[in-house]
Amino acid sequence: MAGWDWVDTNWRLARPGAPVVPSLPKFYVPRPRLHRLLDHALADAKVTLLRAPAVSGKSTLVSGWHAEGGRLPMAYVALDRFDDDPTRFWDRVVRELELGVGGGETPVVEVATPDDARRLVRRHLPELAERRRSVLVLDRVDLLTDEDVCQVLGELLLDLPASLRVILSSRGEPAPALRAGLLRARGQMAEIHAADLAFTREEMAEFFAHFVDLHLSEADLDALHERTEGWIGGVTLAGLALLRRPDRGGYVHHLSGSSRYLAELLAAEVFDPQPAEVRRFMLATSVLDRMDGRLADVVSGGTGGAATLDRLERSGMFVEATDEQRTTFRYRPLFREFLRHRLRLLDPEREIDARRAAARELQARGDLGRAVTHYVGAQAPDEAIRLILVHGEEAAASGRVDDLRRWLAELPDHAVTGDLEQLLRLCKLCVTLGMLDEARLWLERARWRLEATDEPLLTARHSLLVGHAHAVSGNLERALVDAHRVLLADLGHDGRAEDLRHRAHHLLAACHAALDQLDEARRHHQVAPPDPLGDLPTHAFNAWLAYRDGRLDHAVSYADEVLVMTRRPWHEAMPRIARGGVRRERNQLDEADVDLRAGVEAARRWSRAGLEVLGAIELAHLRFAQRRTAEAFDVLTEARPRALGSHLLQRVELAEALLWLRAGDVERSLFGREELPDGPLTAELDVRLALAAGPVDEVPERLGRFEAVSQSLPQRITAQLLRARLVLAWDDEDAAERHLRTAIEWGRREQFVQLFAPDLPALEPVLRSLASGYDDPYPFSLLAAIADQCPGVAAATPAPAEFEPLSEREQIVLRYLPTGLSNKRIAAELHMSVNTLKTHLKSIYRKLGAGSRDESVAHARQLNLL
Repeated sequence: MAGWDWVDTNWRLARPGAPVVPSLPKFYVPRPRLHRLLDHALADAKVTLLRAPAVSGKSTLVSGWHAEGGRLPMAYVALDRFDDDPTRFWDRVVRELELGVGGGETPVVEVATPDDARRLVRRHLPELAERRRSVLVLDRVDLLTDEDVCQVLGELLLDLPASLRVILSSRGEPAPALRAGLLRARGQMAEIHAADLAFTREEMAEFFAHFVDLHLSEADLDALHERTEGWIGGVTLAGLALLRRPDRGGYVHHLSGSSRYLAELLAAEVFDPQPAEVRRFMLATSVLDRMDGRLADVVSGGTGGAATLDRLERSGMFVEATDEQRTTFRYRPLFREFLRHRLRLLDPEREIDARRAAARELQARGDLGRAVTHYVGAQAPDEAIRLILVHGEEAAASGRVDDLRRWLAELPDHAVTGDLEQLLRLCKLCVTLGMLDEARLWLERARWRLEATDEPLLTARHSLLVGHAHAVSGNLERALVDAHRVLLADLGHDGRAEDLRHRAHHLLAACHAALDQLDEARRHHQVAPPDPLGDLPTHAFNAWLAYRDGRLDHAVSYADEVLVMTRRPWHEAMPRIARGGVRRERNQLDEADVDLRAGVEAARRWSRAGLEVLGAIELAHLRFAQRRTAEAFDVLTEARPRALGSHLLQRVELAEALLWLRAGDVERSLFGREELPDGPLTAELDVRLALAAGPVDEVPERLGRFEAVSQSLPQRITAQLLRARLVLAWDDEDAAERHLRTAIEWGRREQFVQLFAPDLPALEPVLRSLASGYDDPYPFSLLAAIADQCPGVAAATPAPAEFEPLSEREQIVLRYLPTGLSNKRIAAELHMSVNTLKTHLKSIYRKLGAGSRDESVAHARQLNLL
């Protein structure tokens, strides 16, 4: 510290009766960062306050700093409760200053009145201080309560001699008469608090390694630092305990405030000296991890909790404010554990009462997680479960699934085994929210309980929940078995039984739809009444079924309705995927991308593995349509581990085989087909492979099998396209045109586009010939939409050589100009945005040398383009 002299004061050790600077502890860790902090504090301010709880290293900091400097003129006064007396206090201060600064005789101090003390402060102390620059350390200044002592000391601190600095070491906030607030306002006080004094992780590691000869693992160091928060007393006592422990890792992770050495220290230095009412308050409020005044009053059964917490925090009682406004407080972890252990030993019934009171108050505030914790701690798990059941879905919808998992983990194993109805409701909540690990646990507990009962309705409910869990996880085959078990059970014919049967039909319909068994899905769907608020909302299912059935407008309508109305994000996956599939089919690729990625993400987030796989298949087809072929196969590869049931896995493998065939790799497609069983699922692939690789004479039989199992409009359109390709291979162009015309007529109703993409390269000449006779622009929109994906599809009309040719898309747009349709309508017809259409129009005007639609049409007719 520049400008300050250093003197060796160790000679005082030999002076009888002379108090000394505290000696360094045996396990001392030099802490240069704190020494620099103290240097800056003394250079910048007249008064430095070291404020931290007991055994936080305040005295060690001063001792180490003094020892490191070697020549610091320091007067150290270690106060105790007997020093709270004007005569004794000022006598000690003057003697220590005289001994520390040196160069004079120690006066006899007689302080009988405050005026005597003021004269001493104004005359003698400045004389002592001016002999040499010096530092006065007052340790445990929080013990000073005498009004005369504090008042005069406060006056001294406000008007210190220029050559004197004062360090106040205190467990809590000094008495108000010491004027700490005014010193802060004037910028004359620097402060070093508990957080500064705490060991960093590195300092703690050095302490153990070099002074206690302990070498802990990184995980143990992390755990110990987290448990102690770097409190030196806790670290030191933990080190002493570890020296005697063979299982050091186990001790570190189970260290608590009830550990013997820590408990003895906290009892003697912190807890026992407090008045009885303060001890009762601390014990009662120890059940709280954080608290405000109101909550403290509710738990302790008293009043004035806010003032008590503020007083405890200011007095260094291991209580700290957690916000700037000082309205919320917490006990330091080890001290809280010490208090809780004491409470259990001394008054366990009071702990239960305190926890119940805390739970009710927190429940009223809407702090459900902490309320659940306290109900469990108060041995009232039924109340905790009631809260979870009432508020679980709301918590999950607001993004607090991890909180909900933690609440469930806190429930004891025996919590609800006596209430089977409640247990089944808890199972349903876990399944609905996709918490499948928790669902399996509670379903198994329910099964144990059901074995001791003879209640068919409850058994059926359990089977339905198990089936729903299988469906959510993607094991559709197992889900079908469980749902049929409910329909076959003898449940009677009351309202509850009918409701269970209806829910079983809903589950069967969903599973059959996911399996593409559309007739079965429709049958079960028609049996049960709509269930808009069920596990699978009716319109969400309708959106998927309509999409797979080829009713694209209906699918979008159902999906939009669900997405607008639902407040449950786990219901969004299916309508998102269905709407994304529709948009892909209609060549709205950017919009489809948004929907499909959102749907797959929602399915993944809520553990809908089956939907995630189905969405991934749709996304892979989209990526292929976007000419991102490698990404298409990557999507399927990532989806494969999520396909738990055999059917979903086969669907992934089928999608791979179809995409390999479209990419031109027939060999890989054939290899993928060998892994798949014969059946309706592979009927289309078999026809395509025969067309691509032969033998062609097998195509009619295979095509017949495919037509026989075609249940949906997309399948029937595909069958017409494949038959057109077959007869074209036989050189029957008229028959090919007839089948293609049928496919176009069916496809136009729902505006299918991508469905035609695999077959148009082979059928492009037929389509072009057919389109020339159509007034409807739909055939041309098919050519335009898939031109980028099918290199074999050529431009619609060759352009004369004397002007810059129009692109294929521009030629399609040109055909719409004589119609008088608006730009918006033309863009919709061509499945493009209005801005994209405007770009094409500008290019057409430029190439034809026109300034308007009418001029473009006139010039095009002159060039025989229209």
